[in-house]
This record gives sequence, C-alpha cells and structure tokens, in this order.
Amino acid sequence: LMTAERQFRAIFDQTFQFIGLLDVRGTLLEMNQTALAFAGARHDDVVGKHFWDTPWWNHSPEAQARVREAVASATRGDVVRFETTHRAADGQLHHMDFSLKPVHDATGAVVLLIPESRDIEDRVVAEDTKRQLEQGLAQAQKMEALGQLAGGAAHDFNNLLTVIAGHADMLRTEATTESAR
Repeated sequence: LMTAERQFRAIFDQTFQFIGLLDVRGTLLEMNQTALAFAGARHDDVVGKHFWDTPWWNHSPEAQARVREAVASATRGDVVRFETTHRAADGQLHHMDFSLKPVHDATGAVVLLIPESRDIEDRVVAEDTKRQLEQGLAQAQKMEALGQLAGGAAHDFNNLLTVIAGHADMLRTEATTESAR
C-alpha cells in the first residue's frame, strides 16, 4: 500500500499539468504540487473548499460560474472541456486548457471528478502574434497592389503626356516655321 501511494504521489505531483480530485459536490479533495505552486497556494488553504472558490478561479465571477456549471455537468457523467484563465502567483493571467472528467464506480455512478488544466499561454501568444503578422502582411500586400496600380496609372498618364508634348512640339515647330515665312 505504501509503495502504491508513493507511486501515485510521484505521478500526481510530478506531472506538468494541474490535476486534482473533487467530490461530486465540487469540494476539492486533493490538488497536485504543480497547481499549488502555480497559484502560490498551500494544500491546507484549498482542500475542503468548493473548487470554484479556490485561487485558480477567484479572479473572475464568470469563470467561477462556469466551473460550477462544469461540476454539475460532470456529476451527470459528462466530460467538460474549455479554455479559460488562471491567475498565477505573480498575478499574471495565463490561458489554460481545462477539463473536468467524471470517475464512475462499479455501478456506473459518478463518485469523483478529476479537474485537469494545462498552461497554453505560449500557444495563445504565438497565435496572437501569427494573427497580427498575417494582418500586417495583408495590409502590406494591399499597399503593394495600390502602389502597383498607382505606378501603372502614372506610367499611362506619362505616356499620354508624352504624346501631348510631342504634338505640342510639332504644333510649335509648325507655328514657328509659318511665322518665319
């Protein structure tokens, strides 16, 4: 039993993901060290509280309501997954991929819920940067097309001016020649 507990703790506390255990009322029974360290929370400060009242969610009443709804849905047997934010110990909000999974007993009744989060801040920032670069590229392409259009129009206008200037020179030459006669 001690070996199994040690192995469980090793997996539970060493994973990079945030993982925990809730009862079907949404009370936090256990949370791994990764999640606790991220939020700057202590085990004794969060265990026994409703999950939505813990530091991961208390930055947003909307997030708290969404977690309450997710607990209700998972208690009915649904797997719930959505993107959200968690506040880190330094006060910064991080984008997270959150899921809540039901655990069933032998009769099929939901007896536990497993909350799990993964920090996707780097991915979200990369997607925002990519979107901004794509918008900048599209704007540059529009400006290039407009420049080419303007250059083409200027070239055509210059060709017309050359013809007009040529005709004007011919008329001036004719006028000079006729006035000299």
